[in-house]
Amino acid sequence: MDREKLRRFGIEFAPRIASRISSLLDADVHVEVIAHENGRTPARVRVSADRAAHGNERFERYLQAIPAKLTAWQGARDVDLESRSQAEFAVLIGGLDFGT
Repeated sequence: MDREKLRRFGIEFAPRIASRISSLLDADVHVEVIAHENGRTPARVRVSADRAAHGNERFERYLQAIPAKLTAWQGARDVDLESRSQAEFAVLIGGLDFGT
């Protein structure tokens, strides 16, 4: 990226992107623009939040559920992780948010 594009993105676009993201999220989610660091890294938008209550327990449940999820993904998407083979060129894997 040339310097003018970096500058323009950081001044014009990144703040607008951050503002829009912030308007879509709860008040406890923090959205900020991180200025570019050098001539090659553009400004960035950081989205973060304070740790959720019971976050460690929720993450442990997530880790425990991974084997069952992998088995379910293989059957539903015609993927075999052992042999590293799949029926389709690209496979979308998701559904890891288990809620509280």
